[in-house]
Amino acid sequence: KHVGGESKSGSPEAKAKADEAAAKSAWQGKVDAFKLCLVQDRVATSYRAHPPAGRPAPGAAESTPACADPGPFVYTAPEAK
Repeated sequence: KHVGGESKSGSPEAKAKADEAAAKSAWQGKVDAFKLCLVQDRVATSYRAHPPAGRPAPGAAESTPACADPGPFVYTAPEAK
């Protein structure tokens, strides 16, 4: 039974948990993009080293930004207002 003027979904603890979950989800998206970038680099390197038979050799590689490792997940809760 809920007693009090504030609903559970609107509590500061629930908001803090939701904010942390959103931050972790955003970080996981960055990790996924980093892993995809590494795989794409590996495939491109392999393709350039061993072009398919009957196809011309690929041209020079274009300069692309390095894959950015997002590092470990760290969440710092914002200061209470």
